[in-house]
Order: sequence, then C-alpha cells, then structure tokens
Amino acid sequence: MAAANPLLEDRPLPAFDRIRPGHALPAVEAILKDNRERIAALAPDRPDEDSLLRPLEALEARLDEAFSPVRHLR
Repeated sequence: MAAANPLLEDRPLPAFDRIRPGHALPAVEAILKDNRERIAALAPDRPDEDSLLRPLEALEARLDEAFSPVRHLR
C-alpha cells in the first residue's frame, strides 16, 4: 500500500508531483502506529545511546521525512 501514498515511499527525494493533501493524514497515522509498536518493543535493561536514543531518533526521522514535504505544499 506504500506505493499508493508517496509520503510512505522510501525515496531520496519526495515525489512532490504526486503528493496530494489526502496523503498526509493516512501517512502520519501509519507511521505513528508503526512507531508506537516499535517503541513498545524497545525495552533495554540498561538504556543507552545505542539501545534507546538512536532507535528513537530513527523513528522521529522517518516521521519527519514523511511530513516535511507536506509543510512545503502550502
């Protein structure tokens, strides 16, 4: 289903020509759902940069990459 929503595609640059307003909410909801599941799975006994912070930063980056093009389409 990711191919149907350009905001969910793993690409080096956003497909601005294909992004529509209706893509934003489903993309953010899908990423947040996935992020919640991944965060729940993170349960390091001794949290440190590698076991907790970097995975959280990667999840944040994924959400930012999806929503960043939306901020430019005003």
